[in-house]
Amino acid sequence: MLSETNVPYHLQPFFIQQISISARGIATEPTNALSRTIPMVVELVLPEEVMEDSGYGSDTIMGTGSRRASRASIQEMERVEMNGVLSDCVICLDDIVSVGSEIDALRMPCLHIYHRNCIHKWLQLSNRCPLCRFQMPLEEE
Repeated sequence: MLSETNVPYHLQPFFIQQISISARGIATEPTNALSRTIPMVVELVLPEEVMEDSGYGSDTIMGTGSRRASRASIQEMERVEMNGVLSDCVICLDDIVSVGSEIDALRMPCLHIYHRNCIHKWLQLSNRCPLCRFQMPLEEE
């Protein structure tokens, strides 16, 4: 979700935390006690100065300044079977859960776990872990 909004990667954990806090607050309201799904609209507005000051100019936002992780390092990531254990993917904010024998999670060398598709897309734009900023090897040009 946030990975598609052009929010700078280093600011995304802050926004994820704020969204999660708001979502928990909404979910615990008495009027939502019996609801299984609660719609939530999130609007993020970042001034151009924030984008430029953070080093995310138009070249990075448009993908021309990306530093993608190497294909080999992505392929070497460990597949993780969650055994039905729920965990959150901080990229898309959805639960990570095994469906039958299908493994849909990958563990980065820093031990953070993400949906396979989410982390693949992420590492095409940045060679850093979304949480701890661990650097994967860069794709050689």
